[in-house]
Amino acid sequence: MKLRFNIWEEIMPFFIPKYDSLRIHDLMLSDSIRTQTYRRAIEANVKKGDTVIDVGTGTGILALFAAKAGARKVYAIEPTGIIDLAKRIAERNGFSDRIEFIKARAEEVDIPEQVDCIVSEWLGVFGVQENMLPSVASVRDRFLKSEGKILPETVDLFLSLVEDRELYYEKIGRWKKQPYGLDYTDFAFCQANDVHVTTFNSDNLLSDPVRIINIDMKYSINSNFKVEKHFKVVREGICHGLAGWFQAIFPGGIILDTAPDQPLTEWRQSFFPIAEPVQVNRGEEIIVKFSTKADNEIVHFIREIVFPNSDRPSFVSDTRKVKFSD
Repeated sequence: MKLRFNIWEEIMPFFIPKYDSLRIHDLMLSDSIRTQTYRRAIEANVKKGDTVIDVGTGTGILALFAAKAGARKVYAIEPTGIIDLAKRIAERNGFSDRIEFIKARAEEVDIPEQVDCIVSEWLGVFGVQENMLPSVASVRDRFLKSEGKILPETVDLFLSLVEDRELYYEKIGRWKKQPYGLDYTDFAFCQANDVHVTTFNSDNLLSDPVRIINIDMKYSINSNFKVEKHFKVVREGICHGLAGWFQAIFPGGIILDTAPDQPLTEWRQSFFPIAEPVQVNRGEEIIVKFSTKADNEIVHFIREIVFPNSDRPSFVSDTRKVKFSD
């Protein structure tokens, strides 16, 4: 069986990106859907004379969009050394007089005024994985005007039951078959508890998508949540786990959608596998209990899949089981 091997898909989950590395910025800037969606949202919402904060400015692309849209002042916050490159880019483009770069964590920043708009590309694997939401909330609570805007303003997370034999074999199944003549079932166990970045299409889905949470950036303070949702199987198949994605919505109805039926973005989709594939039947109802737990710079995913009215066991998976360092 040919494996769908992609090195970025392998290292992205629970790899905390080094934002002072050109590689991660090349990846993000090269995603034209991501970048152009943010550009359209900024052009639609930042008005001439506005003040703006960009949380996690990186190379400064969103701060530049805001200045170009007419912002009087942009506070561009970035804790890593990439900020030096951002300053050079701003100067070369003639915006250094309107963009103030601040090298610090967002929680530590102090500025002399309230702002009209906060913009931030804080989204990671399954939306919340990088745990940047508290940084945006900290800036919002201290500096956003009461009528101010946040870009994006809401983020919805979606799950669906998913069937993908090849993906399951690649991530878990082959490690149960004594590769190289060795018992690697412990590795298979870890893979089953992890989250994997991959791509699905609509044919992989065994249920209609369910929105498991709506993150309202006007009020949200952290990345932790706990939900229980019911999924109805729409066709017979083998359930290999859950497919996950997010939809970010900006003021004015501009949408960044990472669903399987949408054009591919850097985030792709997330695969939350179960330890053993399970046959499911059309009309069957399956319960998913899903929660998150923030741990410094990362958010862990805990999920339980329950098959009521049957003798099939439930499956509990937890990405904290594959954390090997402090």
